[in-house]
Amino acid sequence: MAFALQVQAGMTSEILLPHEKLLAYQLAIRLLGEVQEMKIADGKLRDQLLRAAKSVCLNIAESVGRFSSADKRRVYAIARGECCETAAAIDVARAAGEGDPEQGRAARETAGRVYALLTGLIRRYDFETIGPKTNHPNQNEHELDIGHEKEHQHELDIGHEKKHQHELDIEHEDENENDHGLSSIGPKVHRRRRP
Repeated sequence: MAFALQVQAGMTSEILLPHEKLLAYQLAIRLLGEVQEMKIADGKLRDQLLRAAKSVCLNIAESVGRFSSADKRRVYAIARGECCETAAAIDVARAAGEGDPEQGRAARETAGRVYALLTGLIRRYDFETIGPKTNHPNQNEHELDIGHEKEHQHELDIGHEKKHQHELDIEHEDENENDHGLSSIGPKVHRRRRP
C-alpha cells in the first residue's frame, strides 16, 4: 500500500538511470507508444514493427551503459538501424492502409527525430574514437579541440618548412651553376620556381 501511495504522489524509490535522461531514449519510448496506438491489422507487420521499435529503446539504453566510445558508437549505430526499420514498417503500414493514419503520421515523425538524435550521438562518439587513445575522466571536449588545433597547426608548420626548404634548394642550385661558370656556356636558362 505504501508503494502505491508513493507512485500516486510521484515519489518512487527507483533511481533514474543515465539512459532515462537521454532525449533520444525518451523519444524512442514515445515512438513505441505511438506504434502501439497505430493498431495495425496485419499481425506479422505489427510484430515486426513492435520488435524494431522495442529494439531502438533497448539499444539506446545499452549504449549508454557501455564504457568505451567505440562500443557506444557501435550500439548507437545498431539502434539507428532499428529506427530505420521501424520507420520503413510504419511507411509500409501507411501505404497498405493498415491502422490509424494519424497515429502513423505521428509515429513516422517521431522516428525521424529519433534517427536524427542517434546520428548526432554516433558522430559525437565517432569524434571521440579519433582522439587520443587514453581519455582521462577529467578531460573535456574543449581539451580535445585544442589538441586537434595544435596537431593541425603542426602539420601546417611542417608543410611550410618543406616549401621553404625547397625554395632554398632551388636558389642554391642557381648559385652553384653561376659559381661553376655554367651560365656563361650558353644562353641563360631561367628556371621556374615551383610553388
